[in-house]
Amino acid sequence: MNTVSKDTMVAKKLVSAVGNKVLVIVSGDSVRQLQQKVDHLLERMDQDLSGGTSISDFVSSMIFPGESRTQQNLAVWKEYP
Repeated sequence: MNTVSKDTMVAKKLVSAVGNKVLVIVSGDSVRQLQQKVDHLLERMDQDLSGGTSISDFVSSMIFPGESRTQQNLAVWKEYP
């Protein structure tokens, strides 16, 4: 029994065809909302990295973080010896 939909199979083949690269587009009603959404995306990527998943991509929160990520970055920076 195959539980994978035809759409999923098509998408998988497309991703494989472009070299396993995925472009994620995030939209928001304001810069603040966009930053919050991208911060959340970066948090998920951080979880994957700490779990051993290899991710070597760029997310705008790395250089243009939202308020929450800015506070997290500052706290980590203050703890650095």
